[in-house]
Amino acid sequence: MQDLVGRARALLGRLRAEVAEAEAAARAAAKATAIESAEEALVQSAVRETACRSPRANGEGASASSLSSSAPTLDGASVSATCVVCLSAPKNTLMLPCKHVATCAECTKAILEGAGAGQPPHCPLCRTRIADTLSVYI
Repeated sequence: MQDLVGRARALLGRLRAEVAEAEAAARAAAKATAIESAEEALVQSAVRETACRSPRANGEGASASSLSSSAPTLDGASVSATCVVCLSAPKNTLMLPCKHVATCAECTKAILEGAGAGQPPHCPLCRTRIADTLSVYI
Protein backbone atom coordinates (compact mmCIF):
# COMPACT_ATOMS: atom_id res chain seq x y z
CA MET A 1 0.00 0.00 0.00
CA GLN A 2 2.86 2.40 0.87
CA ASP A 3 4.45 1.64 -2.49
CA LEU A 4 1.22 2.52 -4.30
CA VAL A 5 0.89 5.81 -2.39
CA GLY A 6 4.51 6.65 -3.18
CA ARG A 7 4.03 6.00 -6.91
CA ALA A 8 0.83 8.08 -6.91
CA ARG A 9 2.66 10.99 -5.27
CA ALA A 10 5.51 10.74 -7.77
CA LEU A 11 3.04 10.68 -10.66
CA LEU A 12 1.21 13.69 -9.22
CA GLY A 13 4.51 15.57 -8.96
CA ARG A 14 5.37 14.82 -12.58
CA LEU A 15 1.90 15.91 -13.70
CA ARG A 16 2.20 19.18 -11.81
CA ALA A 17 5.58 19.82 -13.47
CA GLU A 18 4.10 19.10 -16.91
CA VAL A 19 1.18 21.45 -16.25
CA ALA A 20 3.60 24.19 -15.19
CA GLU A 21 5.62 23.67 -18.39
CA ALA A 22 2.47 23.77 -20.53
CA GLU A 23 1.31 26.98 -18.85
CA ALA A 24 4.72 28.58 -19.43
CA ALA A 25 4.63 27.52 -23.08
CA ALA A 26 1.12 28.98 -23.45
CA ARG A 27 2.25 32.30 -21.93
CA ALA A 28 5.25 32.39 -24.27
CA ALA A 29 3.02 31.67 -27.27
CA ALA A 30 0.61 34.43 -26.23
CA LYS A 31 3.49 36.90 -25.93
CA ALA A 32 4.86 35.86 -29.33
CA THR A 33 1.44 36.34 -30.91
CA ALA A 34 1.06 39.73 -29.26
CA ILE A 35 4.49 40.81 -30.46
CA GLU A 36 3.62 39.73 -34.01
CA SER A 37 0.37 41.72 -33.81
CA ALA A 38 2.24 44.76 -32.51
CA GLU A 39 4.81 44.44 -35.29
CA GLU A 40 2.00 44.27 -37.86
CA ALA A 41 0.42 47.38 -36.37
CA LEU A 42 3.77 49.18 -36.53
CA VAL A 43 4.18 48.25 -40.19
CA GLN A 44 0.66 49.52 -40.96
CA SER A 45 1.42 52.72 -39.08
CA ALA A 46 4.66 53.20 -41.00
CA VAL A 47 2.86 52.63 -44.29
CA ARG A 48 0.20 55.21 -43.39
CA GLU A 49 2.85 57.71 -42.29
CA THR A 50 4.85 57.19 -45.48
CA ALA A 51 1.72 57.61 -47.58
CA CYS A 52 0.86 60.84 -45.79
CA ARG A 53 4.35 62.24 -46.29
CA SER A 54 4.40 61.53 -50.02
CA PRO A 55 3.44 64.49 -52.19
CA ARG A 56 -0.16 64.60 -53.35
CA ALA A 57 -1.43 65.68 -56.73
CA ASN A 58 -1.69 69.28 -55.55
CA GLY A 59 1.85 69.24 -54.17
CA GLU A 60 0.84 68.99 -50.53
CA GLY A 61 1.36 66.13 -48.10
CA ALA A 62 -0.42 65.48 -44.86
CA SER A 63 1.70 66.06 -41.81
CA ALA A 64 2.68 63.18 -39.56
CA SER A 65 1.18 65.10 -36.64
CA SER A 66 -2.24 64.84 -38.24
CA LEU A 67 -2.03 61.09 -37.62
CA SER A 68 -0.98 61.36 -34.01
CA SER A 69 -4.40 61.95 -32.51
CA SER A 70 -6.57 59.94 -34.87
CA ALA A 71 -5.62 57.64 -37.72
CA PRO A 72 -7.83 55.69 -40.10
CA THR A 73 -7.72 51.92 -40.02
CA LEU A 74 -7.98 49.56 -42.96
CA ASP A 75 -11.76 49.29 -42.46
CA GLY A 76 -12.19 53.08 -42.44
CA ALA A 77 -12.74 53.48 -38.69
CA SER A 78 -10.80 56.07 -36.72
CA VAL A 79 -8.38 55.05 -33.98
CA SER A 80 -7.29 57.51 -31.32
CA ALA A 81 -3.68 57.47 -30.18
CA THR A 82 -4.49 58.75 -26.69
CA CYS A 83 -5.00 56.70 -23.56
CA VAL A 84 -8.64 55.68 -23.01
CA VAL A 85 -8.29 56.26 -19.25
CA CYS A 86 -6.61 59.67 -18.84
CA LEU A 87 -7.38 60.90 -22.39
CA SER A 88 -4.14 62.88 -22.52
CA ALA A 89 -1.06 60.63 -22.71
CA PRO A 90 -0.25 58.50 -25.77
CA LYS A 91 -1.13 54.80 -25.72
CA ASN A 92 1.96 52.66 -25.22
CA THR A 93 0.98 49.44 -23.45
CA LEU A 94 -0.24 46.20 -25.02
CA MET A 95 -2.46 44.08 -22.79
CA LEU A 96 -2.40 40.31 -23.00
CA PRO A 97 -4.23 38.12 -23.89
CA CYS A 98 -6.75 40.51 -25.51
CA LYS A 99 -4.01 42.45 -27.39
CA HIS A 100 -5.59 45.86 -26.88
CA VAL A 101 -3.31 48.90 -26.91
CA ALA A 102 -5.54 51.24 -24.96
CA THR A 103 -3.61 52.88 -22.13
CA CYS A 104 -0.46 54.78 -21.26
CA ALA A 105 2.14 53.31 -18.90
CA GLU A 106 0.93 55.35 -15.92
CA CYS A 107 -2.71 54.31 -16.28
CA THR A 108 -1.70 50.69 -16.88
CA LYS A 109 0.27 50.77 -13.65
CA ALA A 110 -2.74 52.21 -11.84
CA ILE A 111 -5.00 49.50 -13.30
CA LEU A 112 -2.60 46.73 -12.29
CA GLU A 113 -2.08 48.12 -8.78
CA GLY A 114 -5.68 49.22 -8.31
CA ALA A 115 -7.24 45.79 -8.70
CA GLY A 116 -9.03 44.85 -5.48
CA ALA A 117 -7.66 42.26 -3.08
CA GLY A 118 -7.99 38.93 -4.82
CA GLN A 119 -9.44 40.65 -7.91
CA PRO A 120 -7.44 40.38 -11.14
CA PRO A 121 -6.99 43.51 -13.28
CA HIS A 122 -9.13 43.82 -16.42
CA CYS A 123 -8.69 45.51 -19.81
CA PRO A 124 -10.61 48.82 -19.84
CA LEU A 125 -11.93 48.08 -23.35
CA CYS A 126 -13.13 44.48 -23.25
CA ARG A 127 -12.90 43.59 -19.52
CA THR A 128 -10.69 40.56 -20.27
CA ARG A 129 -8.46 39.59 -17.37
CA ILE A 130 -4.97 41.03 -17.90
CA ALA A 131 -2.38 38.26 -17.74
CA ASP A 132 0.59 40.38 -18.83
CA THR A 133 1.50 43.69 -20.46
CA LEU A 134 4.11 44.78 -22.98
CA SER A 135 5.42 48.26 -23.68
CA VAL A 136 5.05 49.17 -27.34
CA TYR A 137 6.71 51.97 -29.24
CA ILE A 138 4.64 53.30 -32.10
